[in-house]
Amino acid sequence: MLEDILNNNCKIKIAEKEYTIEFDHCAYAALEKQTGKSIYEYYDKFLALDNIMYAEVFEFLQAGLLKHHSLKEIETAKKFIQKNPSAWNGIKDYVRFSFLMPLLPPEYMRNVKKKVPAKKSKTVKN
Repeated sequence: MLEDILNNNCKIKIAEKEYTIEFDHCAYAALEKQTGKSIYEYYDKFLALDNIMYAEVFEFLQAGLLKHHSLKEIETAKKFIQKNPSAWNGIKDYVRFSFLMPLLPPEYMRNVKKKVPAKKSKTVKN
């Protein structure tokens, strides 16, 4: 069902500029075209290994930023990450979340959405 599809966007900061990253069908298609790999190969890498190659970082950025940013803005972000590789560590989890969220099975998301009963707080008496 369409309401099960979750395309979440995340705000990330690169070089003091705010970017919006989102993976939708177009972003997945762009990623597959750029890399020649299936998005499910990356899905497995992110879930099982939590690992993508550094060279692939730039492909992820480009695909995820396409919906909300111009090519010039994307190039600026990519150049900053190339010059400052440690900046990737600050945004990696947001990119991973944006990539994985729409691919998770709806049953999983329904279970996550269910409310967990709140634990009763214990009062300490003196």
